Amino acid sequence: MMDSAIIEEKIKTYIMTDLARDHSGSDLKRDESLIDRGIIDSLGLFKLIAFIEEEFGVAVEPQEVRTDNFETLAMVSDLVGKKIARKSARS
Repeated sequence: MMDSAIIEEKIKTYIMTDLARDHSGSDLKRDESLIDRGIIDSLGLFKLIAFIEEEFGVAVEPQEVRTDNFETLAMVSDLVGKKIARKSARS
């Protein structure tokens, strides 16, 4: 199973290089709102979901596309970690 720190770092790198180009040079704290900071909008959210599904081999279900799963880096990483754990348990 993939370490939670690795999951978080991969997601953070993607967000900072592909979604937060206008915020370059600034760091992203794990509990900082991606939405309030203007890093993720509706299009960015779907790009992030596509990245997660491709990078980690998990499916984000429509009912999981909620603010409490995508508000912060920590929340996104937690969601992905849980999905990977569930997938591993089924294998």
